[in-house]
Amino acid sequence: MSTLNDLYLVNNNLTISHVGAFSVPGVGSDLTSCNYPFGVLPVYWAGFAATLQNNNSMLPTWSISQQINNIGFNIQRSKDGETWENIGFQVNNPDESSLTYSYTDNSPKFGINYYRIQEVDLDGNFSYSIIKTVTLSGNNTVSIWPIPTKGTIKVQVPRASNGQGVISGSLHLQARRSFQGCLMKV
Repeated sequence: MSTLNDLYLVNNNLTISHVGAFSVPGVGSDLTSCNYPFGVLPVYWAGFAATLQNNNSMLPTWSISQQINNIGFNIQRSKDGETWENIGFQVNNPDESSLTYSYTDNSPKFGINYYRIQEVDLDGNFSYSIIKTVTLSGNNTVSIWPIPTKGTIKVQVPRASNGQGVISGSLHLQARRSFQGCLMKV
């Protein structure tokens, strides 16, 4: 039996639980005339991780246990933790209540990569996950061989995040030829 001063709790799965009765001396017992802000969070964040894969890609993975009026998720990356760029979008799966999502970032930057997920609602509102960092260590060694040479040399440079290696400067061979340019990943 419910009275005007009973208190109820709305649970994550939108069920209602009876908490008890409201009773404070000096305060009226009729709470039905009060205006209380009521809102249900569109997404309940259950977990978030970002990991470096063997092929130097990053794999942000997040779990939610509730999604209501949610369009999807922007996957965001930053080099400094302040300026963010959207690197992908994951549409939500409205048929499930508890989900795990992931996104593969095939172009991480060398150094520290900051990741977060921006949840986007149908009404344009949004919320953010916590921020995770993953460090991609770069190989800064340039290899040149054979030395000495008889006119042909091979140059190996580290792969940049855009798939290219860049040589800047001049390579002087016996014939005094100069080379400057960009090496493409093959």
